[in-house]
Amino acid sequence: MRQAGTPRAVLGSIMPRINKPPPRIPMRGKAEEQGHREKYAAQLFEELNSSIFNNGLPRETKLNWNKRLLTTAGRAKWHRSRDGVQTTEIELAAKILDCDERIRNTLSHEMCHLACWIINGNPKEGHGQAFKAWADKVMIKRPEIEITTRHNYEISYPFEWKCEKCSKVYGRYSKSIRPDECVCGVCKVGKLIPLFVQRAPRTPKVSRMATSLPQGSPRPVAALEETRQIPANSTVYAISSEDEVDILIGAINNVTLHDGETPTRTI
Repeated sequence: MRQAGTPRAVLGSIMPRINKPPPRIPMRGKAEEQGHREKYAAQLFEELNSSIFNNGLPRETKLNWNKRLLTTAGRAKWHRSRDGVQTTEIELAAKILDCDERIRNTLSHEMCHLACWIINGNPKEGHGQAFKAWADKVMIKRPEIEITTRHNYEISYPFEWKCEKCSKVYGRYSKSIRPDECVCGVCKVGKLIPLFVQRAPRTPKVSRMATSLPQGSPRPVAALEETRQIPANSTVYAISSEDEVDILIGAINNVTLHDGETPTRTI
């Protein structure tokens, strides 16, 4: 639970994109790309803090790249304890800020919030006059930066489904939508068609019976014919594997037969 005097700013909601997502990037390439973003954001924070905010923002402000921010580009946090110790943090959406332009605009936006709370001493300031004043200073000093109170970034989803009825497109970061179990939430009847290539499973599906029996085991067979009669008081052996043949033959040889009795084996 947040304590009083602990503001938190959330960047505006983001509209999902409906066009074709970009091709997948190898894991090694993703790590290198993310490393570039983190380095660029750290350098930009130092530059703006020095040239515009006169180093009024704590240098130890943590830039946290959050993979769970899916609808918000950035978020600023500030807290001051009773002892006067303040903690600052800026969260950046790792899955949304995929280029330098978005990083510049979002990071500058969140730094303006921190400036209002720390430099101006107004923890209740949102997107009022103080925020706009800091935003104007940033944009005058750095024309390549645009700070607004609401962002409509297009999100690149790796997996998308389209309703065959109303053409509504749903985007996800994983294959969490199962078309065979749900329908479109807009028209309530349309079937969702995947817009990505579906790969066949490498391991073929097998039945529970097949997985429960080892290789070489017998399979279920039809019942014995009703007309087939088995003499009363007879010993019946059912062979389930070749390994048991020798054991059963030895057991049969040791059976003591009485007059009129005939052993019966069923294989």
